[in-house]
Amino acid sequence: MVNWELVKEDPYYRARRLEEKAREAGTAEAWQEFAALKAAKGSYALASCGFFNSALVCEQKGDAEQAIDLYALAFQNARRTGSKELALMVAYRHALLAEKAEKWEKCISIYEALGAFAEELGSHFVAADAYEHAAEIMVRTGRPVARYSKPVDQWKKNAAYWRGQGHEDDASWSERHIGLYRTLFGVQTE
Repeated sequence: MVNWELVKEDPYYRARRLEEKAREAGTAEAWQEFAALKAAKGSYALASCGFFNSALVCEQKGDAEQAIDLYALAFQNARRTGSKELALMVAYRHALLAEKAEKWEKCISIYEALGAFAEELGSHFVAADAYEHAAEIMVRTGRPVARYSKPVDQWKKNAAYWRGQGHEDDASWSERHIGLYRTLFGVQTE
């Protein structure tokens, strides 16, 4: 067993001790303590993982409300890392739980937040996909989507990106999805 007391004054090792405690205890609180320390120190990827693990524990215990709040903290920290991959993993799990809990507006806002973050990064495919997920939930809940053009805008930007890279097949694929999105969701043309 590691004697963390030997280095207890060092913030990195204090966090490592908290992580060990969280792994052993497996409690949401232990993971939150670790995550809060990592966030305070600017280690946002590890903070995101800590909040994510805490949310999973809550989810497994049937506490969807607390899990939803913790996934939001995990996503917030994932955004701080600038990592679309980490943000995507967290957001899709977060949205899945919101959907299961029938928290439709929360689910839509999660997908839209991911879409906006992906837009900021210039990741138009991820943005279009996230916005299409939002549209799907809107349709499921009876919200009108006839003028919801966020996915279309992102598919256009994705096509332009690929065309600029000399990948006409990827550009055409994206343009084809504009029509498919409009057909599937009844979105009116401009």
